[in-house]
Amino acid sequence: MDEYDLTPAGAHELAPLVTPLKRLYRRCFSGPPWNEGEARLAGFTGRFAAHLAVAGTHGVIARHGGAIAGIVYGWPAAAETPDSPFYARVYGAVDPAKHHLLLAPSLEVAELMVDPDHQGRGLGRALLAQLADPHPLAWLCTHPNAPARGLYESEGWAKLGAYTNADGTPLIVMSRARGC
Repeated sequence: MDEYDLTPAGAHELAPLVTPLKRLYRRCFSGPPWNEGEARLAGFTGRFAAHLAVAGTHGVIARHGGAIAGIVYGWPAAAETPDSPFYARVYGAVDPAKHHLLLAPSLEVAELMVDPDHQGRGLGRALLAQLADPHPLAWLCTHPNAPARGLYESEGWAKLGAYTNADGTPLIVMSRARGC
């Protein structure tokens, strides 16, 4: 991991990175198991802007030789169930007795991306740890067949439920509790 520079960043530091992150997003999600179509790939810019507008958005950027090799970002979970189609699907997939795992003081991990040329070197694990470890609770959604699922499970993340996104993509909700 000595070859990577991991830097914490707030929304203001993340915003100027939209162009390289859009390229990284395409590299990470255009192939299996995600197979995101052109419309979804092109929509990254708008989704990223919306993510940066969430209060408390912060992340960790990994650079290798000055280029972005990976990133993870998220924000503090809401105190009450947010009212949106996305959260309706997420909360609908999780047993109501476990909804507290998705609420404050939990961290909501919005995105973890590691350039395919840098995968398998522990970078995703280091990024996720730096972002999530300070929080007693954290949660995220991922494809059930994503290679990162093995990383999550090896770090103590557990599946809470499964649902299908609006575009037909299968997703699972995973949570990790530390010291709770």
